[in-house]
Amino acid sequence: MADARKPLPSESAICVRVAAYRRFDGRSQEEFAEAIGLTRDQLANIENGRTELRFWQGWKVCKAMNLNQRFLATGQAPERPFHDFDPENAIARPIPLGASFGAVCSTWLAKELQFRNELLEKSTGKGTSGAFSIQYEEAVIQVAKAYLKQAPESERGIVFEHLCDSIRAAVLPTKTQLAVDNKSSHDKTPGVQVFRNYGQLLNRLREITKPRGAKAALARQFNVSRQAVDKWLSGESKPSADIAIELQHWKPDQPKK
Repeated sequence: MADARKPLPSESAICVRVAAYRRFDGRSQEEFAEAIGLTRDQLANIENGRTELRFWQGWKVCKAMNLNQRFLATGQAPERPFHDFDPENAIARPIPLGASFGAVCSTWLAKELQFRNELLEKSTGKGTSGAFSIQYEEAVIQVAKAYLKQAPESERGIVFEHLCDSIRAAVLPTKTQLAVDNKSSHDKTPGVQVFRNYGQLLNRLREITKPRGAKAALARQFNVSRQAVDKWLSGESKPSADIAIELQHWKPDQPKK
């Protein structure tokens, strides 16, 4: 590659991790290069530290091997899983085409990745890794963000721990769930209630949008397309956490705000 750059000394460990986990995964350079859209020579240059790993290349590496992005970038997070989300939405800025994986993950994306790691590690509990599907994981994260946004900044640490307890109650055995539910039964914060009752919310929406014109009214109320509403109701996608909170009380005849 004509514009290839050597990795900085601080990023050379990324190249080593790519090679180590590719071998651990049992794939040859030819097989893995093809899976992530590179040539064998390009992958070999990355693994040998002759070429830096660009951001979008690294993202594909992580996705192909189910590696945690922050782990590949820093070696400091749990090895797995891959967090499947749109990084450009997370940082609200375009990622330069030639940006290095290490630079993006250790600066612009660092807080987002750390938040996801800590939330999922604490909320799934020891021995329950992999409790969430990718879609469920994303819903949990969006609800958590909306929930924390409502809390005073000085209380967000306590709120975060309590939120993790509430999430863990949904994935741990019944005995633990009852204990955590008893501990947090006084909490009526909308974010927690949406998380616990999302299935009920979806069923309610499906029922009240059966009358003619109800789906169009829902789209107008929340300023989204009719196609977006159809995807919510089919389960193909989910509304943002803020909208999900409001949807708990929405009715087809409710006037637009």
